[in-house]
Amino acid sequence: MYCYKCGSKLPPAVSFCPKCGFPTRIHFVAPPPRIRLRFSIAILLLILSVIGAFLPDIIGREVTSSQLDLLILFSSQIFTPLIVISLALTVATIFRRSFKPWLIDYITALGILLFPVRHNVLVYITFFTDIVLPPVLNSLLVNGFWALIVGGVLAKKLLLREYKFLNVKVKVSRDPLKLVFLCSLSVALVYLLPVVSLTPLFLFVVFLICGVITWVVWNFTAVPITRMNIYGNIRGRDTGDRLVVKTNLPNSIESDVGFTEVFIKSVTPTLLSFSLLAFLSEFMPWLGVDISSFEVFTNLLKFIFLAFLVLIVVSPFVAPPSWILSQLDLRVYDKENEVIEEARINDILSSFVDIFAFIGLVVSFYQLGSSMLSRFLGNVRDISDIMIINLVATTTISAFTYFWLTLATPALLAITLYYKYSFTKHLRKILKGLKPVNVKVVVISQT
Repeated sequence: MYCYKCGSKLPPAVSFCPKCGFPTRIHFVAPPPRIRLRFSIAILLLILSVIGAFLPDIIGREVTSSQLDLLILFSSQIFTPLIVISLALTVATIFRRSFKPWLIDYITALGILLFPVRHNVLVYITFFTDIVLPPVLNSLLVNGFWALIVGGVLAKKLLLREYKFLNVKVKVSRDPLKLVFLCSLSVALVYLLPVVSLTPLFLFVVFLICGVITWVVWNFTAVPITRMNIYGNIRGRDTGDRLVVKTNLPNSIESDVGFTEVFIKSVTPTLLSFSLLAFLSEFMPWLGVDISSFEVFTNLLKFIFLAFLVLIVVSPFVAPPSWILSQLDLRVYDKENEVIEEARINDILSSFVDIFAFIGLVVSFYQLGSSMLSRFLGNVRDISDIMIINLVATTTISAFTYFWLTLATPALLAITLYYKYSFTKHLRKILKGLKPVNVKVVVISQT
């Protein structure tokens, strides 16, 4: 046994940890991960990031102008976001101590909810006032929302990894549907722009319709596509291959997925949609979805519609099947070679999706960065190259976020509905049809 609070090894038959005094009724059954949610790590990161953020002000007079520009670049793009991430980790550690991990979902959701606030404040300051914000405050306003999302995701991932070693099961989520609806409305409020002819309420309805249709498509395709992948792992019944499972899942299947987990799962379908749109905008300009230009927002409905088509065509082959197989933890027993292999989605398809998504992400960032760079070079004078890089990076991240959240919103709703109403049913249906054999895996070491 290991203490849940300090991680130290516990002697047998004790009620409290000898080192920190935490009750041992909740403990780790194995050595906990070295990197986990702890105040010492979060506070140390906070101190270092604050020092790094204010470093240009501390030593600015002692360095050259080029060195100062470089310090400002690191301060605004790295250290200032790290302040927000470390604060999120600190708050998440408090939630960990109180055994309320679902509260971390509110950190992730807050990052999305702050995006329209940040957007409208920046528009007001830029076009209607002469206010010049200090560099650190400006960076917090520009990058704080995505840093908050990263902090929430990182905290939840660390906590879920930690909970695998607990002697008790902890509920890690609450109904995420309300947060998804709230975030969908928040993303729609971003487009309070004169160039966008659509109202936020109309966009919110479009997001909901796209999400519901995607969920319906997944509801009808997840089981047959998953079975195709499972049978693809069984090379031939004549060789004695059998499908096995290590635990008695029919009695323990439970969907415990919170908003942060939904956001993480939305990355794959969203990245696929974004990558395909990046290629379409590069090789099919007549479609009118050039993501390298803000002019795409003048035809926002077409952009959303094309992304929606990509989502419902591609995602059924990679998203729900991978979630189902990951939950079932099925294995294929190869009798001929005497090995047990993991049952997973098609390797070629999975590799293609990963490579294509990565290339599409690189292409999209290149398109956005090139567009922003040409714009700054044409409109900005008497500014160093490092500061241009800083401005281009900030503007590119902002533009990418507009596109990303626009594409992610229907996926968030579809994933939430799928886990709420379809996931458990699909698990039981697949198990009932396949009838896997329960086995206990024994590893024999030969010396």
